[in-house]
Amino acid sequence: MLRAPTWRSALAKARQASNSGGGSATRSLLVLALAVLCTWPAATSSDVGATRTAVSETEKSSRPSTTGEPPATPKAGADQGFPAPLDPEQCRASRHTSCYSVQQIRTAYGLDRPAAERLTGKGVTIVTGIGVIPPTLQHDLDVFSDHFGLPRTRLEFAYEEGASPFDPQDHPAHLEAILDVSALHAMAPRAKIVVVGVPVVPGDLAATLPEGYIQAIEQDRGDVLSMSWNDFEASLERRNPGLSEGSKALARLRRPLVEAAARGVTLVASSGDYGGLAPSAGALWPAADPLVTAVGGTVLHLDRAGRRTRPDSAWDASTGGLSRWFPRPAYQDPVAGITGGRRSEPDVGMFAGPFWVYNSADPEQAGWRLAPGGTSLAAPLFAGVVALANEAAGHRLGPAGPALYRSAGDVRRAGLVDVDTGRSDRNAHPDRPAPPEPAGWRGYPARRGYDLVTGLGTLTDSGRLVHALSRGDARPRRTCGGGPEQ
Repeated sequence: MLRAPTWRSALAKARQASNSGGGSATRSLLVLALAVLCTWPAATSSDVGATRTAVSETEKSSRPSTTGEPPATPKAGADQGFPAPLDPEQCRASRHTSCYSVQQIRTAYGLDRPAAERLTGKGVTIVTGIGVIPPTLQHDLDVFSDHFGLPRTRLEFAYEEGASPFDPQDHPAHLEAILDVSALHAMAPRAKIVVVGVPVVPGDLAATLPEGYIQAIEQDRGDVLSMSWNDFEASLERRNPGLSEGSKALARLRRPLVEAAARGVTLVASSGDYGGLAPSAGALWPAADPLVTAVGGTVLHLDRAGRRTRPDSAWDASTGGLSRWFPRPAYQDPVAGITGGRRSEPDVGMFAGPFWVYNSADPEQAGWRLAPGGTSLAAPLFAGVVALANEAAGHRLGPAGPALYRSAGDVRRAGLVDVDTGRSDRNAHPDRPAPPEPAGWRGYPARRGYDLVTGLGTLTDSGRLVHALSRGDARPRRTCGGGPEQ
């Protein structure tokens, strides 16, 4: 695993300020955030410092089996899913949707260049948090890997007390779990994946799920954090009195993310699957946090070889909005005409599915499934490419926002292309919860340049993005006196 060794001094400075008399939590958070900006990504691969905390024997004994042994044989006559992924033409004929292989998706995102240079994510650790972890997760990922010609990888598991119990009948939770790890593995096949078990409290996800990452952050387990969960800022405010811009409650809520960024970790989150949010509704957290790269959803149009038959379009449920909590960060100044004075999301868009996974968590329905995907697929796909950039650099990269927006005038320099067709249509998904919105509110259209559906655009050349990030060519220089140099 990679390291950014200067995070320790950054945290020490921030905590000293936090413990001094009279300092508010908000001021302490600003000190810590400034320390983040002043220290990453100065490390090189020779600067490895901290040692990783060993996994406790208690944790080992609480894990599900990870031997890769197949589950029990399904009963005869049960709905076992597909015996193999369908051919794209079969999929369109029988499922009325496009479904692609891992190879088609990798080709669409230009992974040829990193692959030719032997970039696979080797030596990089990605942490992902999952609410329910099926005991068959390792086996199912092995089947996925073998079918698509990927090297097998050994998952690591970390649990906190009270993690949500496994229910063989909770099929949506099974698909979410295998979707996350399969997408990460598809893009960075030799990266280490740490699966963090977290408790799920219905109706208050964002107030609980960050706790699942704290142990991984404190133990310095990961170089990239992939987060396929979110909650509405407005909803969190109603459930947590005092939570607002600049408040102590907000400082407490986001502190794990601030500490992760201080260690040089790149944070990636799904933008949400609710369509465009009205300005009064705010945005989704943690996607709207300025330290996080928010990933919206797109639709791919590919031929059998993975070549685009027409430009990508916006996925109609891709969520975007303007944050109630965070002002516009300096790196978003190039798109101030759209965002105004607020932090906006998403930052980029990636394929929103559907996506083939193998799932045997319920032995009576074992087989290949088309997972709906959404931005829960888009985020780990992008996180996997970030892992390749970490490998190329030989050190952690920290928050990716400044690097991405440095290319806002010509996104092709960062391997992106504009998405200007489609829209995030609230009317298409009226059953999906959202804070109160004005009558007739529809969402946002995709447009030329930055928009609140797919951000700066979508990925076409992973090689350009990987090397722009790893070399720092697209990254604004920073000084310890403040924000980015202009």
